[in-house]
Amino acid sequence: MNDLLAAWKKYQIQIKEVTGHVLELGIFVKPGSKKEKIYVGSSGEVIVAISKRPVQGQANQAVVKYLGKKLGLAPSYLEIKSGAKSKVKVLRITYNLSASKNEAFYVAKVDSLFGV
Repeated sequence: MNDLLAAWKKYQIQIKEVTGHVLELGIFVKPGSKKEKIYVGSSGEVIVAISKRPVQGQANQAVVKYLGKKLGLAPSYLEIKSGAKSKVKVLRITYNLSASKNEAFYVAKVDSLFGV
């Protein structure tokens, strides 16, 4: 899990390890965006621009689904821990390591998020 934590941190992202395969990071959501994308803000937060509007939790669901797809995880492995009604959220990611989806696989997914 050290390689995965290091992969996030090399982009100056504020992230913490909760337990062995669980990480939490701060995200800032921009709902109603024309183009969906992910990038790092100046304070180390992950900014997620999503097309869905914040109506009845649609933007939160879209963020979880979008990030899950980009990280190679089912949406059930991502959870908004705090900030459900705010643009600033804490996202908990539980990595499901297996023979086909090992730590190197997830490191490559993190790198692909930020254009590497």
